[in-house]
Amino acid sequence: MKQVIYVSVAVILYALGNVMIEQRLKPFTQFATMAFSYIPMVVLTFGALTFLRLQNSKISFPTGDALYVAALIGVVFFVGDTLFFTAYTKNADSFTVSAISLMFPAAASVIKYFWTGSVPNRYHLAAYAVAVVAVVLAEKGNEIQGAITR
Repeated sequence: MKQVIYVSVAVILYALGNVMIEQRLKPFTQFATMAFSYIPMVVLTFGALTFLRLQNSKISFPTGDALYVAALIGVVFFVGDTLFFTAYTKNADSFTVSAISLMFPAAASVIKYFWTGSVPNRYHLAAYAVAVVAVVLAEKGNEIQGAITR
């Protein structure tokens, strides 16, 4: 149950971030926004590591092959963040970006299939269909709202 709470809080924080980007940071370049987003993350990470060290907690860093995977994840997130922030610099709105993020499970399922051979079941497929409908409805809502505000 804890994992559901963690992810739910993360979703709320990501939604807040989307609205903040749309409302305040859209006019800036994606790399400037990323730099000013990453700087606090680095500071907070070192602060958290220092706190754990002061508590004499065991800190486990990746080694060996896991180090390469962690670096690859860093590259993946950098490219993903670049595309994410670029969407906002190209006039995306937070509702559309949030709706498109509903496609995460479908994309993860396809990647997992190629990685492990795990096939989605009928409930997964139904969830993908609902996600596609949500994205289409979000875009349609944006068209209608844009026509009303003009």
